[in-house]
Amino acid sequence: MTALCNAHEGTFWPGLRWLEFAAMAEKQKVVIVLPITGFADWGLDLPLNVEETMSMSVLREASQQLYGVIKHLVLPPLRFVLGPTESSFFATDPDTAHETLREMVISIKESGFRKVVFYNSSPWNEAFLNVAGRDLRIELGMQMFSINLAGIGLDLKPDRSTTRDDCRILGANQASDRAKSILEKSAGRLVALLKEVAVREPLPNDGEIPTKQGDEG
Repeated sequence: MTALCNAHEGTFWPGLRWLEFAAMAEKQKVVIVLPITGFADWGLDLPLNVEETMSMSVLREASQQLYGVIKHLVLPPLRFVLGPTESSFFATDPDTAHETLREMVISIKESGFRKVVFYNSSPWNEAFLNVAGRDLRIELGMQMFSINLAGIGLDLKPDRSTTRDDCRILGANQASDRAKSILEKSAGRLVALLKEVAVREPLPNDGEIPTKQGDEG
């Protein structure tokens, strides 16, 4: 059977049975990681799925380190997102991308979870995910976070990146010593950020934003 993605088996949402979900305690404290990956030619002479290749390798390493340390689950990556340049492929418009995220977060909420991390590899989606996360926090009362691949040392955007060579190495040859070093460094940064998310206290009032007298109108 073809794997859905490169993920750590012990923390991969699709690998759990419904009995395991039913028996899970304190779901509001479990960190749900939703990878966001696009298809693009980043000028590195690598396949169009280089974002997923890099980001999921880093996430798998981080998730393996965090297994048994913090409660977290990883969803399969959302692959069809914003891509405003000619080098982007299979992109969606902002309204469709936002509604897709909304439906996924609603499903996560209905499953009993409250903490969601958008783990994003695409430079074109950084600002969009900040806005989407804010909107979903307000509408659904969810505890939303964003972690960008650029923020943990792997930036693909040509006009600002100082780590394009690292991206090329990690995306092309994960077996080399240099690739292993890059992977471990980025995974360590991701581990630290996910630990920070995990210790955040759940939102009061189940995430509902209190209103003051006069706000209703």
